[in-house]
Amino acid sequence: MKALLRNLLIVSAVLCGMPFPGSAAPYDGRNMRFLYAPNIVGNQDPSVRSQLTQLQNAGINVITIGAWSVADLEQQVQAVRRDPLLSGFKVVLMVSGPTSDGWIADEQRACAQGAERLPLWLEEILDGTTALALQNSDLVVGYYTFDEPAIPRGVSQLGVCKRYQELVYERIRNADPDKDARPVMIANLMGSMTDQQIQYAMSPRAQDIVFVDQYQDDEAQQAAQYAKWKRHNLLSVPMIPVLPAFHYSSCVDPRLRTSFRPKLQRALTSVYGASKPANYGDAYFAYWPGQRPDFSFDAQNCQPILDSVIDDLTVKPDLKVVSIQTTPMEFRPGDPVSFNVTIRNDGNGATPPEAHGVLIHENGQCFDSGCPWGIYSGQISPGQEITVSLTSSPVWRPSAGLHTLTAEVDDVDRIKESNEQNNSLSREIAVGEKPDLQTYILQTIPDSFLPGQEVRFRSAITNRGSVATPPGFIGVVYMIDGSCPSAGRCPYGGMTGSLAPGQSIWIEPLEFSWPATAGVHQFGAMVDDMDRISEQFEDNNWVTRSIHVSTKPDLRVVSASTIPASPRAGDAVRFSAIVENVGSVQSNAPWFGLLAMQNYQCFPAGGCVWGGLQNQVIAPGGRVQLNTYSGNWYPTAGLHQLQMFVDDSNQVDESDEANNILEFTSEVR
Repeated sequence: MKALLRNLLIVSAVLCGMPFPGSAAPYDGRNMRFLYAPNIVGNQDPSVRSQLTQLQNAGINVITIGAWSVADLEQQVQAVRRDPLLSGFKVVLMVSGPTSDGWIADEQRACAQGAERLPLWLEEILDGTTALALQNSDLVVGYYTFDEPAIPRGVSQLGVCKRYQELVYERIRNADPDKDARPVMIANLMGSMTDQQIQYAMSPRAQDIVFVDQYQDDEAQQAAQYAKWKRHNLLSVPMIPVLPAFHYSSCVDPRLRTSFRPKLQRALTSVYGASKPANYGDAYFAYWPGQRPDFSFDAQNCQPILDSVIDDLTVKPDLKVVSIQTTPMEFRPGDPVSFNVTIRNDGNGATPPEAHGVLIHENGQCFDSGCPWGIYSGQISPGQEITVSLTSSPVWRPSAGLHTLTAEVDDVDRIKESNEQNNSLSREIAVGEKPDLQTYILQTIPDSFLPGQEVRFRSAITNRGSVATPPGFIGVVYMIDGSCPSAGRCPYGGMTGSLAPGQSIWIEPLEFSWPATAGVHQFGAMVDDMDRISEQFEDNNWVTRSIHVSTKPDLRVVSASTIPASPRAGDAVRFSAIVENVGSVQSNAPWFGLLAMQNYQCFPAGGCVWGGLQNQVIAPGGRVQLNTYSGNWYPTAGLHQLQMFVDDSNQVDESDEANNILEFTSEVR
């Protein structure tokens, strides 16, 4: 079958030299990378498409679409869904045109003190917009209701009255109460506003997220702006700073990461200290296809500006939790327990010199005494590890049984990172009067081997319990295909001593190696095989692994999914797959291809949908994620049987060519 598919789908083979682009950072409501970019839907200018692709690959994940009618908004939503590039973004629905028109049409009636009102036609537009958002909840992530409403204008010369803005907010929230999934946003320009103007036209009750238009490239001026925000208590809701990636008169680098952002952070700290407002992302006022009305230079026609935005998006820290330690190390049910957490910066940029918060919880809930919490105030360089003490926080008095504790670093999202999805680490603790041994990793020595080669084993074991194992011998037995590999003799090893709670060690068998034989084998390792130690749980002592011993690697698709995860009819759909090398030698090829199919052929609408990775090495037992990026599937509603095909262009010479296709289903609404 594989040879037939190669001949049928030869187009994917000739394209294997294409580079694999990145993808937008997954949007989780707290990591918005917002591109203020009107006029891009339907724009097929090659330079526009190229730069949008670069920005998306760098991490931009949200764009706006705006219109003056619900019908036009709906057309744009559908256009985004069907566009192979734009469908990779989330969308904020922009209704600032109609809301401003409703105020301009009759300012005195709209802002009559105590009798503020919305025109009936605007209420209908807002109702239709929220209905559209709810119908497209997988795509729409917010509403943009006003664009700098506090700028003095109209009869009052005080801007748009805040009660009118609040009525717009209330109309949306009554129809769509989920402000976490789809917050209301307003772009707020503080500028040289007087206290009277601020009090008249700015309200935290009109928005769930404040877009802070902070254009001053001077730290003192920035601090003065934030002092106004604080004095009027306007940042009681989360904020998103707007980074002005432009210059009014010349094509110059705005130095967003190296100059503007540090000034912004210092200004915020000087005004708010450690109690800075919650930050839900960044907005880049940096891209406007076509002629701009107010200045000449932007990302479309100024390479330094585009480079500065991409630099700011991609050079960032990446915080991870390395370990969770308890104090005391050994404890029993009801004992008071506190914590230390070690964190590390795995990014390519240092963290800002501010509070790095660390929080511990159990299954999303604080303990009865509260959530243990601590901070490290200072900069963490790439690769540096810091241990944060939570010993002065509320203690944990655990009950007997298995507990899953999770430590989260940067718990309130103060620090902008390259990856916001990897800030937590969980540790299982079996609390009781007994230890709990667990085997969790099984490796061969060497990692790669051929038939006939002598192979040794090792496994990682840990004490998951809250008390140490008793002094004595802890044994680990290794089996192949469910039995001892040589005349009833099993590889065997162990340690003599006591294993502390949370301690992990490697165990290798003593004086034994296995002459590897060709074929598919099931390897297993079992700790405490002689049942010498009484444990909290006795069912977690085994770990197994399947290996195809050969002179070649063996790739298989472990799982497959669509992007988006729950597609709708007509969406531009891409695919993702996890691929594992189950062979005994590493897989090294110039191209690892991935092809999505239906009925073992390209899609009737959309053609071949493929992707992959260049020059990737996959060790035995290693896994990689492959994504498609060329072509899209445009499905009809219903349940679809699909196939995911790894190494479709046969770049990898494998021991088993028959296990490269995974069948899976996708339900399309």
